[in-house]
Amino acid sequence: MTKKYIITIITFLISFHFIIGQSVGKKYSVAIKDKKLVDAIQIIKETTGHNFSYRNDIIKDGYVVTINVENSTIDQILDNLLKDFPIDFQIKNDMIVLKSNSGKIMYTISGVCTDISNGELLLGATVFSISNNFGASSNSYGFYSLKLPLGKHIIVSSYIGYSDRFDTIEVDSNRRLDIKLNPININIKEIEVVAQARNVNVIQTKMNTLSLPIKTIMQMPAMLGELDVMKSLQMLPGVQSGGDVSANLNVRGGKYDENLIILDDAPIYNPSHALGFFSVFNPEAIKDVTMYKGSAAAQYGGRASSVVDIRMKDGNMQNYQAAASIGTVAANVSLQGPIVKDKASFIISSRYSYAGFVADNVLSLLDEMNIGGTGIKDYRSGNDVSFYDINLKLNTKLNNNNRLFLSAYSGHDNFYFRLFDEKSRLEWGNNASTLRWNHIFNNRLFANTTASFSKYNYSYTILDDIRDFEWNSSLMEFVLKQDFDFFINSRNRFKFGAGIAYHHMNPGEIKPRSVESITKPYALGSNLGYDPYIYASHEVNVTDNFTVEVGLRYSGFINTSGGDVYSYSDNSFSVITDTTKYNSGDVNSLYHGIEPRLNFRYTINNNQSVKMSYARNRQYLRLLSSSGIGLPTDVWFPVNKHIKPQISDQISVGYFHNLMDNKYEMSAEIYYKSLQNQIDFRDNSSLFLNSFVEQEILSGSGWSYGVEFLVKRNGAKLSGWLAYTWSKTENKIYGINNGEIFPTRNDKRHDMSLFVNYKLNQKWALGCNFVYSTGGAITAPKGSFSFNGIVANSYTERNGYRLPDYHRLDISATRTGIKHNKWQGEWVFSIYNAYGRHNAYSIYNSQDSYDISSNQTYMIYMFGIVPSVTYKIKFN
Repeated sequence: MTKKYIITIITFLISFHFIIGQSVGKKYSVAIKDKKLVDAIQIIKETTGHNFSYRNDIIKDGYVVTINVENSTIDQILDNLLKDFPIDFQIKNDMIVLKSNSGKIMYTISGVCTDISNGELLLGATVFSISNNFGASSNSYGFYSLKLPLGKHIIVSSYIGYSDRFDTIEVDSNRRLDIKLNPININIKEIEVVAQARNVNVIQTKMNTLSLPIKTIMQMPAMLGELDVMKSLQMLPGVQSGGDVSANLNVRGGKYDENLIILDDAPIYNPSHALGFFSVFNPEAIKDVTMYKGSAAAQYGGRASSVVDIRMKDGNMQNYQAAASIGTVAANVSLQGPIVKDKASFIISSRYSYAGFVADNVLSLLDEMNIGGTGIKDYRSGNDVSFYDINLKLNTKLNNNNRLFLSAYSGHDNFYFRLFDEKSRLEWGNNASTLRWNHIFNNRLFANTTASFSKYNYSYTILDDIRDFEWNSSLMEFVLKQDFDFFINSRNRFKFGAGIAYHHMNPGEIKPRSVESITKPYALGSNLGYDPYIYASHEVNVTDNFTVEVGLRYSGFINTSGGDVYSYSDNSFSVITDTTKYNSGDVNSLYHGIEPRLNFRYTINNNQSVKMSYARNRQYLRLLSSSGIGLPTDVWFPVNKHIKPQISDQISVGYFHNLMDNKYEMSAEIYYKSLQNQIDFRDNSSLFLNSFVEQEILSGSGWSYGVEFLVKRNGAKLSGWLAYTWSKTENKIYGINNGEIFPTRNDKRHDMSLFVNYKLNQKWALGCNFVYSTGGAITAPKGSFSFNGIVANSYTERNGYRLPDYHRLDISATRTGIKHNKWQGEWVFSIYNAYGRHNAYSIYNSQDSYDISSNQTYMIYMFGIVPSVTYKIKFN
């Protein structure tokens, strides 16, 4: 190729590049104000010399534009011009081609989901666009936000126990759509109605989450007819009872103090009435119960095993309603209704138990009739076993974007039962209140501001003439927190917030009750501390089938207790080497750390999903309990220089499958949980008013692992579930069992629960519970010996004896009366422990002081067959 040709080609290329560059890169200035889009296009055509090609139907008459650009290219002008319209452009030489793109513009549909009959907020309702498979669920306060592309959409809204609602809407701007759903009123003669939407267990991201509708709790057989939220949770996989008739929970091997139990965001420290026979939560006042087994969302923290989030009813905003019941041991009355219709409402519910009065009169009558054995003949009247609780809630809708809620709870127990111990009395009670403000900033940002107060106080009184004293202890907590829920778009949801809790604990003080008492007054110093935290979590739908939620929580505990803090020569805490004096308010110890949370969900199809989760939890409050079964006299203690926070790490994997149009739900989960800083007590330890309690405590590690299965049936006529858990929970603590691994008290290898509810017809429904579990591990007496004339027991190694297997059948029959114009009655007949199984509560030894060979081991059991009858009436 000659030099002449090369110069010619280079010259042509430079010229072509210059011409194209001048065409594409030429700058223009355009100012348009409030012009129709079609007129704006004509102005740009005249200004730039570019022609436009488009179909007339893509430019609507309502499209109005205002732009003011200077020294900009044609691309920049068109980007500015079309940014708010579902129109794309393409430049071909001097021709600009406009094309429709309905998916380009997204608008936000948001609102609040409520029950149409009473205005109750619906938590976790699903709002779903059939057109493009975009969906969202309402948060804990009923708010949802859903981004949809421009165009027509069919929206289906659903909630378990409610009829689906279908809305056809034209999405052409951001708009508010409040969803009001109708409760299902099922006729037993009609075809069975099953879940209206895909089951929550299949579509929700987080696993280890259990939700128990209050309607289901109402169907369960209950001891002495008293429906119980906490005992209902014990019927679910991975959740075990703390003992026969106990309302305490052991979740995946955890102790009962490792559960954060909150009522409308206020913590409840002792959830039991009557030493665990009943829980403090009145079902008539409760709307929703959700349990998170170890991997709760990042906004929850402070406990190593679980969170039980209990929400009270908001109060009927439409009509006045009243309900009352009277049963074998308790009576209940509740009233709710509008203060200002559709603007403000209230609910008040109260319950009182007269168990001691019933026991005195029934057993005395049986004795007079010569019915019963020695136990009844030895029974002595004059008992005071009673409790009350009151729930109150006010709900005010200030406007569409602001709501105020005020919740309050108060409960108290008296326990003096002469058959157990006629020289001691127990009293305890919980008080809690919450003030919440819900604020909707816009269609994507929701805020919840909460201030709560909780107090738990308890006392133990000795009634004999010599000691005659009263021991008191209490715990108070104030919490202030701010939570935000940001719905970025249909695939991204961001939660963040912060809070702080103030703790004031009085571990114990003793006072004589009379001048004749030999007891001297004594008090332990108060424990004070602050528990601040901050968190953020991001849930993202990576694809239509794969969802990830990443969370991070940073928490700490600042111990500001005054008093003496001792230093010891070694970890055995046996020799004090130094004493440091702290004033109240001084920081004597500080702990802090991160708590990551991670959840994955892969949806195989509409009926199957696989999930995995990891969570770390840090617990800064510890319960010092030598009983292991949960008594009101157990003492709460904050972490300090010698007692470190408990840290749990849990990983779990699960498979979820729905069958036959969601009539059946099946799930299998496997988990492993490791525990740091597990505490237990030395042999023969003493905790009562002990200023050197760290000397009685040993620390080590623990772990729990297992597999859980659940098969559930949804139906109008027949419903229920079968749950089975295989698990193992062990500790290794130097100083106990020579440093060898040992099972914890709540290590129960097999646990099975069956619940069935069957509606015979419109009047009668039958229910049954069956539970079975391996016996718990205890340290039991195995023999006796004599030393210097004193007879003493010898014991197994720590938790070296297994109680007999536990099993029990409860049955119930409910007869619903004819519905009158304003009221309807209902009879509930139930039998607790229907076949009279004597389940071991504890083991003890009895021996003759002079004859060791007479040593006998006895089993204590709490109940045989316990029948009950309850009558309920509702007014509308």
